[in-house]
Amino acid sequence: MNLSKTMYSILSLFSALSVSLLATGVANAEPPGGYFRLQTMLQERNNRCLESNRVSPGAALGGASYMDMCQNVSGQLWKATPDGQGYYWLKSMFLEGENKCLEGSRPFATNDPLNGAARMDPCGNFSGQKWRFISKGNGYYQLTNAFLEGANLCLESSGPDAPNDPLGGAARMDPCGNFTGQLWKLMSWAPAARVGSNPNLQPGAYSSFRSFNYPDRYLRHRNFAAELTAISPASQLERHDATFRISSGLAGGNSISLESSNYPGHFLRHQSLQLKLHPFANDDLYRRDSSFHVRPGLANGSLVSFESVNYPGYYLRHRSFQFFLEQGDDELFRSDATFIPELGLSRR
Repeated sequence: MNLSKTMYSILSLFSALSVSLLATGVANAEPPGGYFRLQTMLQERNNRCLESNRVSPGAALGGASYMDMCQNVSGQLWKATPDGQGYYWLKSMFLEGENKCLEGSRPFATNDPLNGAARMDPCGNFSGQKWRFISKGNGYYQLTNAFLEGANLCLESSGPDAPNDPLGGAARMDPCGNFTGQLWKLMSWAPAARVGSNPNLQPGAYSSFRSFNYPDRYLRHRNFAAELTAISPASQLERHDATFRISSGLAGGNSISLESSNYPGHFLRHQSLQLKLHPFANDDLYRRDSSFHVRPGLANGSLVSFESVNYPGYYLRHRSFQFFLEQGDDELFRSDATFIPELGLSRR
């Protein structure tokens, strides 16, 4: 018997015996407009996203689509185009100019150099490229296509750390089930906000950031932790604690860093997904932890939200009046992650 097929049978049996994690869902869902990232529940903790690739003998996994570290790269930014019958073509920003679409075929298909792995192929009216999104609750979806939904196969990606995976972690169609490798989260993406028209976001500006949903409270540091508090106009300390100097991002690129006005050389950075004020350290991790992309406000596009440079899709948000780096897509999250940039309170 073919070893790959034997392994596939074993993996399928293992999946069938796994504990179901979410209630079965049958409702067709509409993906978001614009670009989004695709991440499985299985790989959330590892911060990996589905990445498209150009099929080539020299490419990783031969060009199959796979889970890679989430980054601001065009191969991880997907867009769904409806076919008018409840299905969608999936293109990546990386390959949409070549008119390539994600295609899912039968696992271990005969004479397939990619062994049935999902890949980017020239777009056409092909059932393997027409995807249906099925809501599974709690913001997760299963993806199946018109070609293989009758065989009850869904898109799955275990990731490069899966032991004994005959496809090396490439995305593929596997028997559908409530398994973490098949539960996909769609994370909306927006390009960096234009900061040129807002003087409070310019490098060198001293700025304060007022909460969108608690407009009497500001981001400030206290005991070297970030928190959301009301600021007394009579307190010089509080006004300084809530004022930050805008710096070009320490990690470079189109990002910014926030330096304390009363502790020069100390920057806000995330550590263990909580926002803290730490003295500058000349290492790559510190630079990336303290750099953020300014995005249009998640709750109001005329305001701002801050997306982590090294954890794409994670935003600064307040929760219980502390600041964390988290993902989310509900109304409360979007409001908690939206801020009003103003002239620094210590400069008024």
